[in-house]
Amino acid sequence: MKRMLYLLSIVVLLLFGFSFAAYAANYTFTPLDDPNATNGTQAYGIYGGNIVGFYTDPEGSHGFLYDGTTWTPLDSPDTPYTVTLAYGIYGGNIVGSYTDPEGSHGFLYDGTTWTPLDFPFEAHTQAYGIYGGNIVGHYRNGGMVNGGFLYDGTTWTPLNAPSATATYANGIYGGNIVGSYIDATGHHGFLYDGTTWTPLNAPSATATYANGIYGGNIVGSYTDATGDHGFLVTLPSEEQIGGIQGFFDQEVQSGDLVGTGPTTKSAEGQVNALGNMLERAESLIESGSTEEACNQLNAIYKKTDGKTPPPDFVEGPAATQLAEQILALMDSLGCE
Repeated sequence: MKRMLYLLSIVVLLLFGFSFAAYAANYTFTPLDDPNATNGTQAYGIYGGNIVGFYTDPEGSHGFLYDGTTWTPLDSPDTPYTVTLAYGIYGGNIVGSYTDPEGSHGFLYDGTTWTPLDFPFEAHTQAYGIYGGNIVGHYRNGGMVNGGFLYDGTTWTPLNAPSATATYANGIYGGNIVGSYIDATGHHGFLYDGTTWTPLNAPSATATYANGIYGGNIVGSYTDATGDHGFLVTLPSEEQIGGIQGFFDQEVQSGDLVGTGPTTKSAEGQVNALGNMLERAESLIESGSTEEACNQLNAIYKKTDGKTPPPDFVEGPAATQLAEQILALMDSLGCE
């Protein structure tokens, strides 16, 4: 895989490819003000037609879920204080943090049950992003050391950018995680694909923060001499297919993506066949054979979309997410 070359292309894009003033598109900004708020509303996560964030009133801070019509307050039942912050949403699952006398805790809320999320042996945990069964965020221990984490429902994996004094994981999509870190030179955004950490630095910025990722798009903010600004960066298609392969490998290993064959051997054969199809798609993308890559990706999608015919090669909790990622990549490539 020529991932390093593509990762470097992202850095070049970030350093030289921005020019916000060059775009004259008209955008419609819709204010979002929770009717219960008396001191501000902040929106953090979106999935489909649902938005999550938090608002402040005289009693404290409260999470919210807004479906375009109804504002639903989100207050963790585990805290005697009214400090609940919602940051990320995927499907019917919301993640965020709440505060009690012992510190800050992450949470997962599925619309019915509030599940506390506490990084092992640390006092403060905040959950920021969710994709499928994977949650990212950051923790802080008593020594004020900040680290990121990936939690798959069973295992807590620390995320610490090289040479960083603090790492914050904010968003996840497939096999890619984005966030920010602090080192001796300042505050930088990052993209982490499970193997490689790629710094994201907006041009002329004194600080860059990567906050969210969906498909091949990363959003965040940066600070320069003129103030604070948002940004959007689109990943090269080569890096997107790399992220999909990382997700595929991870979910097969976790057991959330399994073959559909009637026997163990045939099921393993289906998984291997789909893996080979992904590798073929990667080779076609790398060679610039876009039309053939689109055909290959379409064939992969039909083997993961839950519809028959043709029969799917894989099934399990991660199958829907895999199909979603294939569609997003096809969109990036301009496939018909």
